[in-house]
Amino acid sequence: MIGSSSIFTGVPVGSPSLLPEGKYVPQMAVTNFSARALRVQVQYAQTTGDTPTAQKIRDFTLPARSTKQLTLDNLHGGAGLQNSLVIDFDGAPGDLMAKLVSTSESAFFEVEILAKDEKSGNGGSHPWSLEQGNDATLLLFNSAPESQAFTVLISGGDVFWEKTYELASMQTQHISIRNLILERVQDDKGKTLPEDSQSGLVEWFSGANGKGRLLESNKESAMARNFSCTGYYCLCNPQFLPGATSFLISSTVGFGSDEADICQSPVPGPCCNKGSVAQHNTSSASHSWSSNNTSIIQISGSSTGSSVNTYGAGGGNTNVEGDMTYSGCTVSIAPPGTVRVPYSTRLVSTAWSRPMSCQAGYAGWDRGIYEKVVDQFGQDFTFDGVSMTESLSIGRNDLGLTCDNCSGQENTYGGGTFDDRFSYCTNLCPASTGETDVTQVLFYNGIPLHNTNLVVEKCSSITWNSQ
Repeated sequence: MIGSSSIFTGVPVGSPSLLPEGKYVPQMAVTNFSARALRVQVQYAQTTGDTPTAQKIRDFTLPARSTKQLTLDNLHGGAGLQNSLVIDFDGAPGDLMAKLVSTSESAFFEVEILAKDEKSGNGGSHPWSLEQGNDATLLLFNSAPESQAFTVLISGGDVFWEKTYELASMQTQHISIRNLILERVQDDKGKTLPEDSQSGLVEWFSGANGKGRLLESNKESAMARNFSCTGYYCLCNPQFLPGATSFLISSTVGFGSDEADICQSPVPGPCCNKGSVAQHNTSSASHSWSSNNTSIIQISGSSTGSSVNTYGAGGGNTNVEGDMTYSGCTVSIAPPGTVRVPYSTRLVSTAWSRPMSCQAGYAGWDRGIYEKVVDQFGQDFTFDGVSMTESLSIGRNDLGLTCDNCSGQENTYGGGTFDDRFSYCTNLCPASTGETDVTQVLFYNGIPLHNTNLVVEKCSSITWNSQ
């Protein structure tokens, strides 16, 4: 039923400590500018400590083009201005306007609070000052049905202080900048505001139209001024920080991470492509990762962190998409990934090729070579310390050779090179003109290469894939 809302953040109720002594009572005027009656509901949200409570205090019908005065004298409030009001009505934005002042019997007779439309931006900023004994207090209110994070940025001297506050639904947060300085409160990175800070800029923003205002007050001079400059804060400048984007099939790697800034946009809207940067590398965005082709790359483990691990399911190229969402805006990156398959080996060079030293009545040949493994794209694998194992099988066998040890193992070194040696002795050499053909299957870190090697052994030579 209720379609629009106006919000008053940090309403003086009772005897707040920042204002001159007296009992403050909210007085509200609501006007229906539309041509039909509106149903109006007023909620009062009071926070004690960090615990909010909310109650409906008024529910009435306001005739078309009429005004109603409300005195909210049955409310209780604490000393910290942690009280907020939400006015809901079943019309369009602009149909109903509300004005609120808190009056008291003190010398400072009334404090006016400006209303904010529920969807009129998700943050704000204003200069703050403690000069001449003033106090600067930031008041935040979360009207959303779920908890949400508010980021607060305060400049003081040459320090940029940055802290995230988690507010429950209907919670009002009271942040005294003077207390932050005096109590040496650390931000999320361990920084504190300089003890001699007297002025600067404060910014605040949230992910779901949270509201805030800055109160500049001086109890002695009976001064209280409210500043509620609305801003639109959105994700901007997304980028990908690569990890291992090219990796081996059947392996799991840290593919990379994404990050984005929060910008203050000059125009309304959930997403922005321009504007001044308010926060670098925000931690407030939510993340989601997916693969465009799961037969090549699969997400391994969590898909909702700022970084992502991937598993090589099959050889090829595909993109891994990373989405970052904040305040209704989603920005995406789609970095390419490559899963490499050990495909074949290439001959780097021959170390030696010579007659084998055999016992009397036997002769043979001995050849040592250097090889490298290449992937399906013909690119070398250049990793050192990778185990290379083999399996040999004999086909044509004119020389009557046997396979006494049909397997072997070497490790890669020097940029992916590994040693390979073939040798034999037989009593049919040197007279025989025949040959023995050996099929070699190689395994790269346990993964069988796609192509096999053919080793042809003759009495006066050994060739490897006709080389």
